[in-house]
Amino acid sequence: MRLSGHQVLITGGASGIGLALAREFARRDNRVTVCGRDQNKLDLVAKSSPEIGTIACDITTPEGLAVLEERFADPEKGVSILVNNAATGDAYCFARDRDAVEKFERELQTNLVAPARLIKCLLPALASHPEAAIVNMTSGFALCPSPAVPGY
Repeated sequence: MRLSGHQVLITGGASGIGLALAREFARRDNRVTVCGRDQNKLDLVAKSSPEIGTIACDITTPEGLAVLEERFADPEKGVSILVNNAATGDAYCFARDRDAVEKFERELQTNLVAPARLIKCLLPALASHPEAAIVNMTSGFALCPSPAVPGY
């Protein structure tokens, strides 16, 4: 697979690993866009790395998905690499925390459901590219779970 000439979308790409990936993809001559919920972080990306496009949206909402689908689902010029990097994780205890179920549901929505919905939205564009890729990020908790973050 070529690592240049792609339209790359990275969710949760305004900081951390997502931003590092965005910068590397941009360095390799790709058109890169990051999305996230925090406009301040996105503004910092735009200022420090003007070659990276930014979109403020929440991928857990129908409105957020619609923004990305409108921009990237066209098979002619849509996304060819999707990096599902957005994630959330909270420390909580089902036995003690009154809002444990709400935190668990938010994690499932962000970490599992939203990426699946985004893949479904962008699949026509991805399928039209011979070198398309979907990258689903995870964390060390996938290999070494912690009872402190049971949903993550």
